[in-house]
Amino acid sequence: DSSALVSPSDDVLQTDFLSFLSEREETMASSGICRVSPQGELTFRSRDDLAGLVVKFSMAKLSELAAAARALARYVDDLEAELEEADDAVVKLRKEMVSIEQQSAAEQSRLRSLEDQLGRLDVELEEARQLIDSQAAAQQVAEEQADAAALQVLEAQAAAAGERREEGSSDGVRLAIEMETKLMELESEALAAEQSKAQVERRLAEAQAKQEAAAEARKRDERRMLELQQRAEEAERSAELKAAEVSRVMLESEASVTKLKRQLEQLQLAQAAAEKSGQSFDAQADQLRDEISEQLTRATKAAAPPTASPASEAPEQLAKAPALSRMKRADLVAECEARGMSSDGTVVELRASLRVERKRDLLVAELNDRGWSDAQARRALTAVSWDVDAAVAVLQSKSSLKAK
Repeated sequence: DSSALVSPSDDVLQTDFLSFLSEREETMASSGICRVSPQGELTFRSRDDLAGLVVKFSMAKLSELAAAARALARYVDDLEAELEEADDAVVKLRKEMVSIEQQSAAEQSRLRSLEDQLGRLDVELEEARQLIDSQAAAQQVAEEQADAAALQVLEAQAAAAGERREEGSSDGVRLAIEMETKLMELESEALAAEQSKAQVERRLAEAQAKQEAAAEARKRDERRMLELQQRAEEAERSAELKAAEVSRVMLESEASVTKLKRQLEQLQLAQAAAEKSGQSFDAQADQLRDEISEQLTRATKAAAPPTASPASEAPEQLAKAPALSRMKRADLVAECEARGMSSDGTVVELRASLRVERKRDLLVAELNDRGWSDAQARRALTAVSWDVDAAVAVLQSKSSLKAK
């Protein structure tokens, strides 16, 4: 009845059982549990003795399978976490690149504005210089006229004789005063022009300093942009290598899951045979078997994770999607479009966006299981930044209000 355990359908399990048996052969023979023929054949004293041996082997094998299942599930989870981290690193770099591009565009606009301002200030400065030159020429003429008027007054005073000449001398004094007054006005205007020129020069210097600072900032942005571009490309290559590794491990894990499930089925057959012979697996064996099933389910879900429908009208094919690490760009774009999401971006960016949406789908599915519709669940989760407990509180509060 225990032949299911050593069925030739599973060479590995058969080999393990024979190894387990050979280790205990001498002890069992000396205790009379079995006899060993000259040809090496074993004959057990009773079916119960054989069943008891099967129980011991099954317990040992269950422990091994549980450890293997835990290791497999943990390995797959770790790789998925590493891939998610790699994808998130790329997305972060791309976002920083967009921010730098926007900042660089603003700096470029500021540079153009400063260039226009510098052009206007150059014109103002040239006009101020021309005004100063013309005022200097006018001042020179006025000084010559003032000197001539003063000389005329002196000559008139020296040659004054009689009332008529005194009147001429008075005319000369008035002319000299007018010339001096005009000269003072021209000097005041020249001073104002110099001050205006100095002010324009200061504004020009400030604008030039701002232009130099903006140009240097833009150069820094360009250097930073180049650095980010290189880092993003390197991060994307790293993420793609990690995705390929995850995909490869997924394929291997599927084979491992199949193998472990087959061995578990063989052990379950052995359990059934042992129970027929009066032997029974204890609670620990049941616990190990349940754990193996749970861990294998985890590994299987990692290979092809089920996701909730993104909307009540969503296509049925979105109910179960392949692992993101095994999807090509066309597949990622198709799922994005089916979900009504933007399909712009690199493979890594699309993968990261869909990973977020699939996690949200699982949160929606959790609320679906509690009795709320997709629309109710999504509205509540969106309102509380996708916090399940907070969403449940909101939905229960609404239900209580309706009941009242």
